[in-house]
This record gives sequence, structure tokens and C-alpha cells, in this order.
Amino acid sequence: MKHTFPYFPDKYKFESLITPKNFLEYIGKKNPFEKIGIPKLCLFTGNKQYFNIIKKKYPMRKIRITGSETYWFRVGKHIVLLVKNCGIGGPSFVHNSEEFIAFGIKNFIILGNTGGIKKDIKPGDILVCQKAFRDEGLSHHYIKPSEYVSASKKIIKLLEGELTKSKINFIRGKTWTTDTMYRETKEEIEIFQKKGITNVEMETASLFALAKYRKVNAGAIYVVSDIYVVSNTLTGTKWDPQWKNKAMNESINKTTNAVLKIISQLPD
Repeated sequence: MKHTFPYFPDKYKFESLITPKNFLEYIGKKNPFEKIGIPKLCLFTGNKQYFNIIKKKYPMRKIRITGSETYWFRVGKHIVLLVKNCGIGGPSFVHNSEEFIAFGIKNFIILGNTGGIKKDIKPGDILVCQKAFRDEGLSHHYIKPSEYVSASKKIIKLLEGELTKSKINFIRGKTWTTDTMYRETKEEIEIFQKKGITNVEMETASLFALAKYRKVNAGAIYVVSDIYVVSNTLTGTKWDPQWKNKAMNESINKTTNAVLKIISQLPD
């Protein structure tokens, strides 16, 4: 029997039975930011290189909020919540973010590595995400059907402005968000190359959809850490990881510093 996805395609019009607020009240979870102040930014990074750069600059304190590994630090007068590890994929990012929003956070940025699929993309290239192709499941439970969901214009403007000011080269990217890295195929990559998609990852469309639904701000900035080489020759299509690439490590420093510099300018 054929059916649409999600099964009820108009569900985004209706209210949820369970909200983060009433769930947190039920389990007796108080706002962990009452004493230190609401963070100006929630920063997602699962890569220890980004984490170590920030840790060298700012003293961090561990804070238990959800089941994820989370820290907070201060940049000037502003608090930043850093999520070092909350699992892989959109559902994990969004579940955490729903509760962070309930506690008052309004700005979210993904800072991390990504797979490059556009033919001229190189390891170490910096991508500022403009929009995400919704080839995952979660976003379709939050907003009406569309191919793409966009990043928040305010965050795009701040990231691009800081990179330009610092004379750092970057690419305006369109990402493909999928639910599993182990089912990325040559056929899909060829189609997405024709669409002008620059890269692939597993969380961005979900987070952008949540931001749109909850009326908060979300953006993403990536460093290309591996590339997908599509070839019709005897060598075929291959995945080429470049995690120890010198250019990549330099770009990780640049992107981390750029994000830290825009914190004071993020919207309230």
C-alpha cells in the first residue's frame, strides 16, 4: 500500500501533544541557566579539534542538561553552550535543541566537518551553508514539504561578514542532509552534483527545520574533511578521507575563530 511521508503530510499544521516545556516540568528539570544566565549561542561540534581550540582560549565548565556532553564558557559578557557530543543525526540534535529552546536559547550554529561532493571542492574548503536539501526524515515532521530549508539570514550574514573581514576564502554552500552515511550512493551524488549541492552531512536540515518551526536562528559552517570522487573510469567512484590534511587543520582554526568573533552580534 502506498503512503506519503510523513504518513500525515499536513501534520505540521497541528499542535504537539507533548511539548518540551511540559515534559521538563513533569520530570522536574529546572532551568540549568538560572544562575549563570541564558546562553547567547548553542554551538554544536562533535570534533575534538574545534573543542580543543576553544578550550585553550576560554575556561570551560561542564554542565549537565540532557544526556549529551555539554559545557559552558564566557566570551566577554556572553555565555556560550557548547555541545561536544550529542550523538549522530538530526533526531539527536533536534531533541537536545528542543529542550535548549525551552530553557531560552535562541541561536544555534553547527561547526564541524563535512564531505565534499561538488566536483571542484577540495579538502580544507570552508562552506557557509545557505540551505539544506531535506533527504532526512525529521524535518518533514516540523515544516511543510519542500526540497530545501534555509539557514537563518542573520547568521549567514554574520558568518560571511566575519570571514570576509578576516580575508578568509569561503564558499556559499548547499548541503545534502541524509540519515545514514553508509547508504550514500554514486547515483545520488551524481544527481546532487547536477543540483549544485556542495557537501553532505546528517544534521543540518533537521536543525534548520526546527529553527523555522520554533522561530529561532540556526546556521552552519563546515570544513571539508573528505571528498567523494565520482568517476566513470575503471577506478570508479571512491570516498577519499583527508582528516590529516594540513589545509583542513588550518581551516578548522579559521572557522572556529570566526564563530567566536560573531557571538556578541547574534540577535537577542
